[in-house]
Amino acid sequence: MLLDSEVVARKRARWQGRAQAARLAEETGVAQGPQHLKNLIESDIVRRCMVGERLLDVGIGTGRVSLPLAAGGIRLTGIDASAAMIERCAADPRASGVRLVPGELEQLPFAAEAFDTVISIDTFVHFADWEANLDELMRVTRFGGRTIVDVGSRDHIDAVAVSRGCVPHEIRAMELGDPDAFVLRLAQAELRAYAVERDVCLAALIPYGAVLGGLVPNYWLSDSYAVRGGGIDRLVSWLGADPLLFAFAEFIERRIVQQLPPSMCGRMFAVFERQPASGAYGDTRVTDVAACDERGPAAWHAELRAHLQHEANRSFAITFLLAARAAGLSEFARAALPELLLRDLERAEHAMQIDDACAGLAAAWRSRTDELTFHGVDLAPVFARSVQREVRGRCEPAG
Repeated sequence: MLLDSEVVARKRARWQGRAQAARLAEETGVAQGPQHLKNLIESDIVRRCMVGERLLDVGIGTGRVSLPLAAGGIRLTGIDASAAMIERCAADPRASGVRLVPGELEQLPFAAEAFDTVISIDTFVHFADWEANLDELMRVTRFGGRTIVDVGSRDHIDAVAVSRGCVPHEIRAMELGDPDAFVLRLAQAELRAYAVERDVCLAALIPYGAVLGGLVPNYWLSDSYAVRGGGIDRLVSWLGADPLLFAFAEFIERRIVQQLPPSMCGRMFAVFERQPASGAYGDTRVTDVAACDERGPAAWHAELRAHLQHEANRSFAITFLLAARAAGLSEFARAALPELLLRDLERAEHAMQIDDACAGLAAAWRSRTDELTFHGVDLAPVFARSVQREVRGRCEPAG
């Protein structure tokens, strides 16, 4: 088990120098591709969830999440433990009028209730001592204000472990053993218990990150051939080159993923409101911060059908649906799929059955290699016709 001090020391050392800050700015400031999508989604969630005008960004870094909000009349304060990061953020033209302060998450240099909304994105998730850190964020949030953090989902890990018949530690072994790879993962039950103990309201849990994995991967997909063979990475790499594909990925994240339970995604936003809870907390969110499409299901389906007219978008959707079969997402989504996509999905599933059958036969052959040669002569080609017959027998419909 990692000590929190180890994690803190390693994480902070990574971004102290100017060269590291410049590299992070280059990596996270891109205006296209999956990083751009991540920036848009996270800024949008904060925009929808925040209240008031006084916003504190703890671990502001390059300002990729909060600076886009500053232009809308928000009184933004940013704090970071890295002087190099503050210098880099201050150089952004959008940071004009933004107050930037050096300091650490564990001991914020602000008075109690100084802000309407406090956020900590891609910072809070790095440190294990989460209750004390959340207490400190709550301290500087006014009564009636909101504290917003991103965390990994432990419900996600637990659900995947059950599906694979293993223990959760097997799935996240790398996260637990390497301070650089550490990700704070919390379950819904832990966040609810915190809210009850502190007498605050857990207003929402908003899953995200099915298309963009990054630091917190979606383990439902990680064991699929689409991930292991690089198929999903190749598709995601095209987001910056294909505006229609980017728009479809954004639609998936905003209109589909954020409606799923936290067990379906590797990461989520937790939104706390600093006031006593007034009632039972729902599964994933409350109405005032929902990502619901107020236009209704007909408009949602029309938008989905429009996206699917683009062939690359259909390939993108099919690849993810096939990869997510272990999570039951194909079955979950099948009833909502337009006929065009459903037809292509059935063809893809049939092709995958054939691939699986061929792989099974190849594995059987490898276990009997002595039967494939005779006096050094490779006899494998002789069996091509029998393989074809075997595959057709397993996969082709009767009659």
